[in-house]
Amino acid sequence: MRRSKPVMEKIKVLLDNIEDKVPPKSLLGNAVRYALTRWSTLLVFLENPAVKLDTNDVENAIRPFVVGRKGWLFSGHPGGAKASAILYTMVETAKANGLNIYDWMIRVFDKLPLASCEEDYLELMPTNPPVCHEVNPSKIETADD
Repeated sequence: MRRSKPVMEKIKVLLDNIEDKVPPKSLLGNAVRYALTRWSTLLVFLENPAVKLDTNDVENAIRPFVVGRKGWLFSGHPGGAKASAILYTMVETAKANGLNIYDWMIRVFDKLPLASCEEDYLELMPTNPPVCHEVNPSKIETADD
């Protein structure tokens, strides 16, 4: 992160210098204008270590879903494909929250039929699992990341 700030400052100077020199309707002109109008949003990763500059984690998380999508073509019925999509979503959401997937899903499937109010459903959310957290060192962020 500390190495990124000077790089981003150099990129900003470069963009500012070429903004008026490239045709605004060209591909490069559009790219420069796009970057400059979203510059403050782009810099959020410098202030908040939880925000990553790349989307590798997201891309890796959705890969099984994308692969599964091909299989859903052969689910036999749209309802089966929908059930598969829901299951993949639950698994990937549990992974993203650092949960023990098996324990969390057993808990959800046991308690979901008994849920009768919003609080019951909220208790089953992967962001609120009282028992299912598995310490996953890969999910722990440090200031140096």
